[in-house]
Amino acid sequence: MIAGKADHIVLGCTHYPFLLDAIKEIAGEEVVIVDPSPAVAQHTLDILAQNGSLSDEKIDSSLQTTFYSAGSIDNLARMAKSILPSIPDDHFKQICI
Repeated sequence: MIAGKADHIVLGCTHYPFLLDAIKEIAGEEVVIVDPSPAVAQHTLDILAQNGSLSDEKIDSSLQTTFYSAGSIDNLARMAKSILPSIPDDHFKQICI
């Protein structure tokens, strides 16, 4: 995209905001980065509210939630823990596809 002289880049996946600083560094100041993730998060919140699916309870990191990835477990854990640092390391599992 940069070689093709792109002047705007739209982030099209939910994990790209975690890479925003690196993308900006590579793209340079002249390229406009469009991040739709805040709008997607707000829309998700609106749908959950409309369906009565929101909870007032805090997230309990002791719950037995397991996060699976066919990619790097280290990357998944780093991203997830940037949101909820108390997730235990053993809640991340590698899968082979």
